Amino acid sequence: MRQGIPSLLIPLIPCLVAFSISSEEATLSSAPENKATPKAETVAATDTKTTTSDSINKSSTPEQSTGKKDDEQEKPTVLTIDNALFEEHSRLEEAKRSFKEQKNKVDNTDSELTRLTAQAKALDKSLDSAKASLKAAYDKMLTVPDYDITSAQKSYQQIWSDVKQNQQSRLELQQTLTEEQSKLSELKSKVSASQSKIDDLEKSKKVARAQRLYEELSVEHEEKVSFTNRCSPNMTLKQCEDQTVELGLQKTVNQFRRNLLQATTESELVTPNSQNVSMNIHVLNYDVLDSGFQNKDRYRVVLQGLLQSKVSRQTACKLLSIENQYCSNKQPAQNQKEVAWFKVEVRSNQYDDAVFIDGVSYGKSPVEVSLAKGSHKLTVKKDGFLAYETNFTLNSDTTVRAHLKQKGNPLKTGFKFKDAISKGASAPEVITVAPGNFYLGEYNSVQYKLDHAFAISSTPVTVSEFETFVKSTNYKTDAELTKSCLVMKNDRPEPNKNTTWKAPGFSQSNNQPVVCITQKDAKKYANWLSQKTGANYRLPTEAEWEIASRGGKTTAYWWGSDFQVGKANTGWSGTAWSNKSTSPVTAFKPNPIGMYDAVGNVWEWTNSPQGATRGGAWCYSPSTATVFSQLYVAPATAANYIGFRVLREIH
Repeated sequence: MRQGIPSLLIPLIPCLVAFSISSEEATLSSAPENKATPKAETVAATDTKTTTSDSINKSSTPEQSTGKKDDEQEKPTVLTIDNALFEEHSRLEEAKRSFKEQKNKVDNTDSELTRLTAQAKALDKSLDSAKASLKAAYDKMLTVPDYDITSAQKSYQQIWSDVKQNQQSRLELQQTLTEEQSKLSELKSKVSASQSKIDDLEKSKKVARAQRLYEELSVEHEEKVSFTNRCSPNMTLKQCEDQTVELGLQKTVNQFRRNLLQATTESELVTPNSQNVSMNIHVLNYDVLDSGFQNKDRYRVVLQGLLQSKVSRQTACKLLSIENQYCSNKQPAQNQKEVAWFKVEVRSNQYDDAVFIDGVSYGKSPVEVSLAKGSHKLTVKKDGFLAYETNFTLNSDTTVRAHLKQKGNPLKTGFKFKDAISKGASAPEVITVAPGNFYLGEYNSVQYKLDHAFAISSTPVTVSEFETFVKSTNYKTDAELTKSCLVMKNDRPEPNKNTTWKAPGFSQSNNQPVVCITQKDAKKYANWLSQKTGANYRLPTEAEWEIASRGGKTTAYWWGSDFQVGKANTGWSGTAWSNKSTSPVTAFKPNPIGMYDAVGNVWEWTNSPQGATRGGAWCYSPSTATVFSQLYVAPATAANYIGFRVLREIH
């Protein structure tokens, strides 16, 4: 008997109306179904046999059941994400192991440096004592000419030798510590990046799990059942048949629900949680394959129905006990209007800020997310700055640039910040310099009024920072194109065709200043920073460079009037790099405003059309590294002792 209802929604809760007939229920072939079979006050239904179609098995994937559109974007599966998680966890463990080993190296080096520092204090006392003994012996020799001062001399010489050896050891160890700390910082960043990637993968896995379950629950499937009902004697044949079919359909729904849940990949988690959610099961159509009385009061039907669970995506999240944010808001209703989604990129003029869209945190800018078409609210915050807030309507892919303004506090010299270039990358750290009156020149004879604030990079531009620019633009430096970079040989500069910023004629690390750079190369880098960040970057003027280099001091060097060994990397300065190569940009202490290599390491380009460079270099004498010293070279010159730092304008 064919029932002509295209879609019959059957309630999930096994609740039946009471009937005025009595019946009894026979044992079902599917034991768990006994509990789900409805019982009326005066009706007992007997199910003599239950037959099911091929049960839903877990090897039948949602893709096989529902098919995929050709243009549907391939999404990562739980399996591929699990594989990626396994690999990333392995990388994280390796990164943690390397970090721990490097941390031990840093701690050991630091402990040894502490020991040598304590030893230096003891040696200083011994040196003073030996010096006093030598002086006393010498004074005695003046009155007793044949008095032997050899012992006092040897003692003084030995202690002096120990002092110098201690100084050299501390200098070398300090450099080692700086390099090891730099490597430790890199490893720490690697651990953080790996952990962040794992967190992102875990989130993606939740999305994939929810999508997989949604597809598993959304399949259409046929169920076949046999149901026997004991009808009341006062029922007509039609009433008995209708009642038996209704009860049979309810059993069909229960059977479909149970089989559907058991067939899911995560059935052990899903099945217990299903008691608290609506499965929204629909009977799309059904056939009565067989019907009739078995006894005078027992009516049996065999039903085969096509059913589907039209669950919401939020239901999938509830069944998996995960947050609703990992489930799309799209509903499975057939006539639902599609919602367009677009990409939104948020950038700001500040680094280390916080981005919120519609009240949800998305971390630091730059941020790239997909949002539904319509109105949204953007908020960007950072300590010390006024919050940026705006409402925008999304109709296409959009980029929003947030400009954060500093709160009413006046700008102070020495404030450090970075502009963002892209997600996970930033421009060089810069230090602010406030306007004011300054005295410049060799004898502080030039009074200069700085009428604008600016920020200058805290270090010369490093090999790593310049490499980021080159990779982004495929830029070729003048030295690479002309095959000529000056190198210092026998205290004289000579051109070398094989020398470039990548191979400057000596061993270098990513944290050393980039060299073999012409003034044009330096300006190209500054222009690229401007384009990437939205701020204005350029080379400093000579006055701006000297103001920053002095760090508020009026002496020839920021620490005093005379050069001191171990304070900077110049020629004949007694450092590990002196007359050999550049040094890491943070190998020596910064000046009072936080500017590293204000003295020595590399000559630095200014924007002077005459090609003025400032600061001295690793192969030039300490006397040329004063705050007022200048080296004029042609702007097209590339040398392995000339680098640059950038200036960021502040408005």
